[in-house]
Amino acid sequence: MGMFGSIYRYIVTLGGLIGGDVDGATDKMLTTPGGVRTTFSKTREKWTKQYSEVREAVAQLMMVLEQKRNSSEELATKQQEVKTKMQGAVLKYQQTNEPKYQEAFNALYAQDQGLDAQMDALQEEIEGMRGKVGNYRSKLQEMDSRIKDLGNREAAAIADIVSSQQIISLNDRLNALSSNLDDRNLQAIETRRATLLAQAKLSGELAAPAVEEQGLDEELLQAGAQTEANDVFAAMLAEAQAKAPSAAEQSEAESGAAARNL
Repeated sequence: MGMFGSIYRYIVTLGGLIGGDVDGATDKMLTTPGGVRTTFSKTREKWTKQYSEVREAVAQLMMVLEQKRNSSEELATKQQEVKTKMQGAVLKYQQTNEPKYQEAFNALYAQDQGLDAQMDALQEEIEGMRGKVGNYRSKLQEMDSRIKDLGNREAAAIADIVSSQQIISLNDRLNALSSNLDDRNLQAIETRRATLLAQAKLSGELAAPAVEEQGLDEELLQAGAQTEANDVFAAMLAEAQAKAPSAAEQSEAESGAAARNL
């Protein structure tokens, strides 16, 4: 795999835990602590491998950069020699006024111009590669940080999943308990209470006329007994009066008896 291919793959796939590998089975696996650990383990393995590939590619890029720097230094050394020779050609021409030194100067000048062009192009490449190396170094640090943080993310994910499942289970239990107690048992108690209250009220209403009727019967019996006693008393009194002499007769009888005694 090429250096830039590895770096490109890093840029494309670093954005998520498992990128496009999430499917239905993986989604189900993420609902259990064991599944979470397995997913993070796979991700850690994948990221570590990818980190190694990118690091190797960056190392190769740094090696190329170093080679270009060496080439630039060699060109600079060679150019310095050419410039020195150019100065020597000028000095010799001044001393001898021979055309060959001017021709040598012209050749050295052309060589110097070529070296300038090469060094400019090489320096441009070096600057570009230096920027890329700095950028990829930052990305490597980011990758390393994210890989190291996987342990914390794994623990937090498991804790959240477990606690959330416990809360869901507890809420389900509480909802079920609430439904059973309020809608069935307590309702049955309220219904029974209302029934007993109604029965007690009806029983009181039915008992009241019986008590009143019993009181009336006793009152009538007493009144009837009193009337019967009065009637007997009146009859006996009338009979006694009929048998007894009147006051006048008794008075006359008493007067006759006194006269006879005289």
